Amino acid sequence: MKKIFIIILVIGLLIIISWKPVKVKEKETILYSWDINDVMSDKSEFENIRKKYNINTLYQDFDNDFFTKKDSSFMKYMDSLDIKVYQLGGDPSWGKKNGFLKIKKEIDRVFNYNQKNRLKIKGIMLDIEPYVSEKEEKFSKTDFLVYATEIGKAYTYAQTKGLEMRIAIPYWLDHIDKDLLEQLIENCDGISVMNYDISKTKEAIKDEYALASKYQKKIDTIYEINYGKEDYFSSLKEIQNDFNKLKKEYLELTISYHHLKSIKKSDV
Repeated sequence: MKKIFIIILVIGLLIIISWKPVKVKEKETILYSWDINDVMSDKSEFENIRKKYNINTLYQDFDNDFFTKKDSSFMKYMDSLDIKVYQLGGDPSWGKKNGFLKIKKEIDRVFNYNQKNRLKIKGIMLDIEPYVSEKEEKFSKTDFLVYATEIGKAYTYAQTKGLEMRIAIPYWLDHIDKDLLEQLIENCDGISVMNYDISKTKEAIKDEYALASKYQKKIDTIYEINYGKEDYFSSLKEIQNDFNKLKKEYLELTISYHHLKSIKKSDV
């Protein structure tokens, strides 16, 4: 009996020693950035913004110099802050006929960079917007079909390179064609929805969220930072209040802010 007790005690101690707490996976909070200098010119300011907005993921537009120069300071800095980095790129022509070939070049740039560097870019965020105007929505079903087809080709290629591929889309594509919207969302790893009508953020993202859930894709709602301007949220607090309401309905929804330079101007 005593031996059994000792064995149980030893096993219990081994379990306690080897037990590690399960780390809760932190949901993404994304920041768009169009210029590395906006990050690196004032690290103290960037770190204050990072803390205030709780940023842990960065969509950064890297220029040719970043990919050609042997300078890892930016990625080391992001690593020190535990921020995941994605290449942010796009042009309306990328969503038109043969646009895949242009996206392919961007994917190759990221892949080749990762092959040569220890700190990796996680993937690519495509901010393409192949329509004439968001407000006028001059974007036909035919145009949409071409866009969805080119994205499908790009996603297949990105997967062969082991890279995530995400896309930024406006909130109104479901009004053009829901089947094509579904095709678009199926052929990416995540969508960033330009959910800019502040009077109906919950309603406008309903279809996108349902499709993202169906295909187990990541989804975030973008908040445009333009505090004090008509038809925009007036403060970070207002944005967070709106997002908290959305999260009650859409449990897996995350948030992104567009963009760093606007925040720097608005938070002065």
